[in-house]
Amino acid sequence: MKSTYLPYSGREGEIKNKVLFERCVTGTLCRWHEYGNKDYHAKYVGEIENGKPYGQGKLTFPNGNKYEGEWKDGKYDGQGTITFSNGDKLVGEYKDGKPWNVKGYDKNENITNKVVNGKKIKN
Repeated sequence: MKSTYLPYSGREGEIKNKVLFERCVTGTLCRWHEYGNKDYHAKYVGEIENGKPYGQGKLTFPNGNKYEGEWKDGKYDGQGTITFSNGDKLVGEYKDGKPWNVKGYDKNENITNKVVNGKKIKN
């Protein structure tokens, strides 16, 4: 899917709904690519702008962890949920790729932790 405008977003430009892979050279130097192997690289499916995730999308890691929600410039940004392979979740608002206002839940839906304005709060 390709369009020049996404209704209600206020953004213009090329937006595609397709697949990207996040490949890392070192633990911190990661780039988005149109090719990869889902067994080794995180796989993103969703909206893309300027070659990076932007808008709604889902990122699935080889270990089964996943993030689904809003993106900006290739980072988690806005409302989203990280679901871990063991069933635990982090649900809420992310800012610049980091938890901002988030609650952590175990697989039984018990609250395990909170992040408020980017700071972890003790339970």
